[in-house]
Amino acid sequence: MPIFREGFSLTLAAMIGDVWDVQPAPKDHIWRTMKNALGGGNGMVPHYSGTTLDAQARCAAGTKTILENYLDGKPQEPQNVIVGLGKYETKAYGQR
Repeated sequence: MPIFREGFSLTLAAMIGDVWDVQPAPKDHIWRTMKNALGGGNGMVPHYSGTTLDAQARCAAGTKTILENYLDGKPQEPQNVIVGLGKYETKAYGQR
């Protein structure tokens, strides 16, 4: 049951969510324009919370490698490929 719908309102002291029922959330999703008690905006952000500094550094290094390989016309490293030729390439995704 949605928390918000026309003709219905609910006051929350706090709300923590993880995902939306439609990804990404529609441009007219009510949470995109909600204000908090201090007048600030919403908290809709990409799903990356909780990453450590080490994980962020690995992500940045991996992104750099992927872009360099692409721009240099080199093949991608297998651990950096999720989908190729219409199928999952790694058991980390889709083949569990």
